[in-house]
Amino acid sequence: TEDVPVEVDADNKNQVLKTVGGHLIELDNTLDAERINVKHKSGTTILIDKDGGVHVNAINDIVTIDGNTTITGTLHVTEEQTNDKTITATDSITGKGVVLDTHTHTISSGSSAGNTQKPD
Repeated sequence: TEDVPVEVDADNKNQVLKTVGGHLIELDNTLDAERINVKHKSGTTILIDKDGGVHVNAINDIVTIDGNTTITGTLHVTEEQTNDKTITATDSITGKGVVLDTHTHTISSGSSAGNTQKPD
């Protein structure tokens, strides 16, 4: 019938709710390829893949997380970042052979000549 979205397959493994406005919620039970996909009419998607990974693809490149946020594991930032707040580390920050909790600079001239102090 014309009420059934074209995304539904004959075996009903792929169940889809598609609104008149163009939003889509897809529950795909295909063996070894299970996934849940939520798609906004703009094209922005939230996908939970077969392994439980969560993928967010925002068309306007803006993902806002309000409130306290905890990231466990390793955070990989692959693009330039801008921080509007101070980042406080409770452990060492390392990268490219530099450890920031023990790092000092040498100032070669002027009234501040000498080595900077290690951070507290």
